[in-house]
Amino acid sequence: MKNKKQINIVNPILPQLEEISKELKEILANGKLTNNSRYVLEFEDKLKKYFGVKYCVSAGNGTLALILAMKAMDLKGEVIVPSFTFSATVHSVIWSNLRPVFADILPDTYNIDIKDIEKKITAKTSAILAVNTYGNPCEVEKLETLAQKYKLKLIFDSAHAFGSLYKGKKIGSFGDAETFSFHATKILPAGEGGAITTNDKKLAEKMSLYRVFGDVKGEDCVLAGFNAKMQEFSAILGLKGLAKIDYYIKNRKLADKKLKKGLSKLEGLGFQKIEESNSVNYQYFPVLIDEKKFGMTRDEVFSYLLKESIIARKYFYPPAHELTCYKKMNLNPSPAPGGAGQSGLEVTEYVSKRILCLPIYSEMDSGDIDRIIQAFEKMRRKL
Repeated sequence: MKNKKQINIVNPILPQLEEISKELKEILANGKLTNNSRYVLEFEDKLKKYFGVKYCVSAGNGTLALILAMKAMDLKGEVIVPSFTFSATVHSVIWSNLRPVFADILPDTYNIDIKDIEKKITAKTSAILAVNTYGNPCEVEKLETLAQKYKLKLIFDSAHAFGSLYKGKKIGSFGDAETFSFHATKILPAGEGGAITTNDKKLAEKMSLYRVFGDVKGEDCVLAGFNAKMQEFSAILGLKGLAKIDYYIKNRKLADKKLKKGLSKLEGLGFQKIEESNSVNYQYFPVLIDEKKFGMTRDEVFSYLLKESIIARKYFYPPAHELTCYKKMNLNPSPAPGGAGQSGLEVTEYVSKRILCLPIYSEMDSGDIDRIIQAFEKMRRKL
């Protein structure tokens, strides 16, 4: 039997060598590979215009972007953050010498639960770090109102959400700052890279200083910064990808529609709720598996797909509060909303044990989509 082609969880679309040869020859000839050179500055400028913001500060990656934002805000104490997120979101809080406090998520959008945030606000709270999960915009206006009420900084981890819209407005211009990732898994891949968007001039200036050791014009360090610069090569890839971002989102939307049409016929599969006033970039394709209705657990589905050469991802599992490093820290001790000895993150735990992200690409073969749907149909027929 002929081996089936593997369908990977991601398949980044990158420019052909001839598309970037001119730029590569230029930077190799002049030796300007970093330190806010031509293409980094051009990328920042185009991102600023794309998002409709006053300032855009590039960074070496999305994690550094989050750290830059929090360090430049001079935050102290605690930051409320969802546990249902990639580890880097929470790690960035730790590396900023802050204490993460985990809030639960909503059962349909998988975004942070504003009511639970308010329960966890104390005199030590300095900021809310919300995540636009899978590219799905949070309840932005409610979060801004809550942050203003308690005089907290509001940061959005928008690593998944490049190109998503909240009530017709691009994600990137909300809160005090938003951060983005250009990792190879993202809709705009640049190998590595990140960015922070803001309309706060002082914040932008301070972040720009932090990312270059706090060094002013190579003469003196006015603060203890670190190296968080983006390289020219990543900026070149980013510029080429940005020119095609609308095309990528359009293609992903078609793939999403076809996958949903095929899978929605099967009982026990649920999909993330997107508010009608919003639109997403289709960065991910999450499926919530109800083992009682579908007849198989999430882990059993994952293993079956693997045998079919379809690479899915248990994303996010385990949730951050169950990671070994954070269990040791006892970050959410009792009393918690769930009662003594419980995490108070019941929705997070429920979703995390049942969620599975399926492959979706910016240029996805229709045959691959059919294979994914057929694999789920085969699972149902075997029951």
